[in-house]
Amino acid sequence: MKFFNKLLFTDNDPSVIWIRFVVGVIFISEGIQKFVYPDTLGIGRFVKIGIPYPVHELRTSYFFT
Repeated sequence: MKFFNKLLFTDNDPSVIWIRFVVGVIFISEGIQKFVYPDTLGIGRFVKIGIPYPVHELRTSYFFT
């Protein structure tokens, strides 16, 4: 129970919590945009500069997982 109290309640400055919240929102929005616009923000930008789509890596990940 002590662990959960330490996890949920903090003595830190509220500005630190606010900064962490804002950074979290930015990371989540960037991640969502990579799934919504894969050609411009996701794997499509690597394909455009000549890096091939990692089909063989997808196959091996299915095999090993």
